[in-house]
Amino acid sequence: MPYECRFKINDLVEINSAISSKHTGRQGRIKKVIPSKYQKRTLDRYVVHFGGSEEVTFWDIQLVAVSPPEAETVFESS
Repeated sequence: MPYECRFKINDLVEINSAISSKHTGRQGRIKKVIPSKYQKRTLDRYVVHFGGSEEVTFWDIQLVAVSPPEAETVFESS
């Protein structure tokens, strides 16, 4: 089975506190995937776009996937 990185381009992620960062708690989108040449997930790096021209590179262990909000059920009253 071919090696796959955990995140893909345009995935929404949040910066966790595994490694202290001024960006902890912020959300952004994956702009670039930099796979580890050793095919070790923890060594994969990702460029995260925060908006405007702000982009920062993070290690895999610094990122958490953000699930899209579930669709709200709308009930019609009769």
